[in-house]
Amino acid sequence: MSKQDQIARLAQDIREQHFVFPATSPDEFIRRTDDSFIRIADMSPSAQLSHEIVEKYFFGARVVQEIMRQMKADIIADVQGYNELRMDDEDVAEPGKERRATLRHASLFEAIKVEYGENVTFGPEIDAAKALIHDFLNDELAGTKSTAVRDIVEDAFRLNSDGKLDVNSVRGLRRKFSFTDPRWVRAMELIKEAEDKTRSNTYVNFYLYDAGTNPVSEREHNVHLHMAKV
Repeated sequence: MSKQDQIARLAQDIREQHFVFPATSPDEFIRRTDDSFIRIADMSPSAQLSHEIVEKYFFGARVVQEIMRQMKADIIADVQGYNELRMDDEDVAEPGKERRATLRHASLFEAIKVEYGENVTFGPEIDAAKALIHDFLNDELAGTKSTAVRDIVEDAFRLNSDGKLDVNSVRGLRRKFSFTDPRWVRAMELIKEAEDKTRSNTYVNFYLYDAGTNPVSEREHNVHLHMAKV
């Protein structure tokens, strides 16, 4: 099925689901949100014009929205396969690398950037993890003058300006230290269990690039899909 056929089919599906049906004449009645009816001819001239403008463009907006929704879903699926292939090719496990991807056209004039954003908070397990860490550090660092490790841990558990723990700082403890003490090992497990991924957003952006040798950031232009920025 061609793209044009897909769009036509999509438009037909939306039209069948659309709860507002166009008036065929000024004498026709339109059902309103409160289940009352109003006749177009009885409306003021400005209200009639308002009705006509919304009727003219709103259906198209619904079609464009659905096209974008389906395109985003297709891109996410394709990028997931790309990420798996990329990680195999590069044989690199860079933290966070799987949460972003930049796909470039062979000409380098076009690119798609995908980023996965998480809104992560910590559950009650984080308090147990913190207690185990402090218990371990009190024993491990007893009698020593070095406070470097303790300072890093305390900084990781310091609340930010929003009154919340910084997720990356807490997660970073697992990467920075590899103590084998059972208390530390269990604390790291609890930190992972405490993560509550309340929301995950996927951001897809399209970019055009000017020809030239200037830095890429200077030649990059976002292809805006937001109505206010078109």
